[in-house]
Amino acid sequence: MPRPLLSFLLTVCVSACVSLEELPDEQAQGGLRTAELGGMSNVSVGGNIWMGCLADAKDIGIAGRRGIATVIDLRGSAEEVDIASCCEAEDIEYLRLTLDPADPDPEVLDFALSVMLDADREGQSILLLSDNGARSAMLFAVHRVIHDNVDLELALEEARRAGMKPGAESVVRQQVRRLIGT
Repeated sequence: MPRPLLSFLLTVCVSACVSLEELPDEQAQGGLRTAELGGMSNVSVGGNIWMGCLADAKDIGIAGRRGIATVIDLRGSAEEVDIASCCEAEDIEYLRLTLDPADPDPEVLDFALSVMLDADREGQSILLLSDNGARSAMLFAVHRVIHDNVDLELALEEARRAGMKPGAESVVRQQVRRLIGT
């Protein structure tokens, strides 16, 4: 290999090797960012968790090609699109959970968190679907605090950007206290 090329590659490699301690907290902890997933609206991604709303068959197909292994459907109302059938066609695990944003059933919330944690351990991506992003963002915030050890205020800020409604902040705080006792 020519010396100038080797020198260039070495420089690129060294500059790319940034430790997590040198990154801003939000980046080091897999902070939330906006994303695109087909024609879905209000799409965000943080770590291996995707969130969005108003999915159709084409969007689920794209999700499958992007490596999303599980869809957790938190929509409060039925849509015209049969998401379960779309997931089956793409060999994506589909879970339909009823999660009341004002008063979530602790068993449902704990089950969703355990599915998210298992996916994280296995290096798999999850797509959380909700009507307008509020339920997904609320669940994401609890997950960030409980499993990613993110500061509660940062998790709430991320969730607000992803569509969490103002009243859900108290629910997130309540669930975090229930799960970690603070």
